[in-house]
Amino acid sequence: MKGRKMEEYEVSKEEEDAYFAYLLEVGAMEINGVSPDGELMFKPNVEKMKEYAPEMYQMMQDDIENSLLELYKEGLVDMEYSDDLEAKFKMSDKAMKEMERFGFFKLDESSE
Repeated sequence: MKGRKMEEYEVSKEEEDAYFAYLLEVGAMEINGVSPDGELMFKPNVEKMKEYAPEMYQMMQDDIENSLLELYKEGLVDMEYSDDLEAKFKMSDKAMKEMERFGFFKLDESSE
C-alpha cells in the first residue's frame, strides 16, 4: 500500500460518500470546525482510523511521511530528538505555508 494515492482508486461519488459516512458513523472521522468559506472541516480519530480503516490510515501516514521528507530535503524542517530518542520535526513559517500547499491545515497551539 505504501506510496499509493487515493486518486488511484476508481470509486463512484456514491461509494465515496458512503465510505465517508461510514467513517463518520464509526468515529474514524470527526467534524473539526468550519472553514472561512463555510465548508465543514474534518479530522481523523487516529485510533479509530487504525481499527476501522487501516488502509486509509496507512495512506494518510505515508502522505505525511512523504511530505515531511520532501520538506526536510528542501531544508524547511529540522529534526530534533527528545531524551528518549523520539524524533520531532520543527517547521519554519515557510514550511508551514508549504504544508498548507500540500493540503494540511495549521494545527491548534494545543496540538503536537
